Amino acid sequence: FRKFAESILPRCTPIFGRSSELDIQTFYTQIKNSFRENYQQEETNSFIGFLSKSTVTNRLRSFPIEYYNINGEPISLTLSHKHTFLALDSLKKMFKLDDFSYEADLNELVSDIVATQFLNDTYYQTFGGFSPLWPYSFPFKSSFLSSVISLEYSYYAFRCLELLAEQLDLGDISATGIDITALYTYIDRNIIETSTELYFNPQYTSNPETLLENTYYMIYVLKAIDLYT
Repeated sequence: FRKFAESILPRCTPIFGRSSELDIQTFYTQIKNSFRENYQQEETNSFIGFLSKSTVTNRLRSFPIEYYNINGEPISLTLSHKHTFLALDSLKKMFKLDDFSYEADLNELVSDIVATQFLNDTYYQTFGGFSPLWPYSFPFKSSFLSSVISLEYSYYAFRCLELLAEQLDLGDISATGIDITALYTYIDRNIIETSTELYFNPQYTSNPETLLENTYYMIYVLKAIDLYT
C-alpha cells in the first residue's frame, strides 16, 4: 500500500484526468503520521515504510511480508532513506511538501541524512557510503556501520538531499554538507570493469537484477555530481 499511495496514485490520476477524485488530504495525513522523529539521536528522523500502524503490528517480531524475498531473507528495513525519499517525493507531487515543512524541520532532516554518511577511511570499500539511518557520529562501532552501508541507501540519501536542497532553496546539493568526494570514492572503489562489462559490485550478491539496479544507482549519482565519464 505504501508504494501504491506514494508512487502510483500521484502519477496516474492526472493522466486519466481524475485528480479531483483523489483524497489528497487523507493520503497527506497518512504519510505525515508515518514520520518518526527520534530524539535519542541513535537514529535519524525518517519515515516508516508502511502506513498502517497499530499496536498489533508493533508487537510483530518480523517485518511485513513485502520486506522479504522469495527465500525469506530480509531485503529492506522499515526505516530507511528509501522510505523517506518515497514519502517526500509523494508529498511534493501532491503539493503538500510546504504543508509538511510546518510539521517537521526540513533543515534538521537534511542534517540527519548527511550525518549517516560513513567517513571512516580505514574501511576501504564502504568509506563515503550511507547507512540506512544510523549516524556516523553516534558511538556505534565502525565495523557495524560498515556492514550496513549499501549503494541503495546511498542513492536514496542522495535523492532526499537533492529534493530537500531544492525545497529549501539551498542551491547545489553540496550546500547540504554531503561529502561529494567521499561518495564518489565509495562508488569508484566498487566499480567492476572488464573488456566486456562495467557495473557496480554491491559485495553482498552476484544476482544480475541486483547488479543492474545498483549500476543504475551508480550512473544516476555520477551524472548528478558531474563525474560520469
